Amino acid sequence: LFPNEKTSIELDRLLANLDLEQVEVRTVEADARPPSVFVSERDAVLILIDGEPLLEPVEDSDLLVVINTPSDLFWHKRLGSYYLRIGQGWLSSFKPEDGWTTIDRLPDEFNAIAGTEGWAEVRAAIPGVPYGPGDAPQVFVSTEPAALLVFDGKPNLGQVPGTDLLFATNTESDVFLDVGGSGDFYVLLAGRWFCMPTLNSPLSFIDHDLPSDFASIPPEHPAGRVLVSVPGTQQAQE
Repeated sequence: LFPNEKTSIELDRLLANLDLEQVEVRTVEADARPPSVFVSERDAVLILIDGEPLLEPVEDSDLLVVINTPSDLFWHKRLGSYYLRIGQGWLSSFKPEDGWTTIDRLPDEFNAIAGTEGWAEVRAAIPGVPYGPGDAPQVFVSTEPAALLVFDGKPNLGQVPGTDLLFATNTESDVFLDVGGSGDFYVLLAGRWFCMPTLNSPLSFIDHDLPSDFASIPPEHPAGRVLVSVPGTQQAQE
């Protein structure tokens, strides 16, 4: 090949010619403090605030917006209540950590929100679409790192063939139960493994001490997607 000539090659062919044992694996220091975990058996959202809410006034109104969260969260100074946008709906709370209620109408001050690009999605949700009975999602709020596990009803655990692991099939999260060993639940969050005695227990960080059955998960099984995060597997090496 000439220095500036480009070509392409199938990834499988490239990997087949690599000696993975000669590849130097780089490690990085990671924060191993486990996040808080919230579990819901119905539709739910997690509102993350980076510390205590930081409020910034909304021009020409009694509203203040919480600027240290990616969510659309407002505080009404005169009424002393928070307002949270979820899609086209709105919820209200005097204390976000104590629960949220549905509302039929937003305070008039929301009409003062400018129709600029930064407020486009908020503006499009004013006055909002009221939630029907039982339709509002469950809302969890955390001012520190946290994770949310949402199940469609009670956790449904199916056997992973060739292992003593059960895999939760009614959640988008990677949740396992080790029935042949520790009896703990194992959860993969952002590429890191954590375990807990029950789904409502605090998480504990796991470095490389996963049960050996994790390496035996069939790649073709829905749970096989976690093999890239199981130390020692070919998928993790690649």
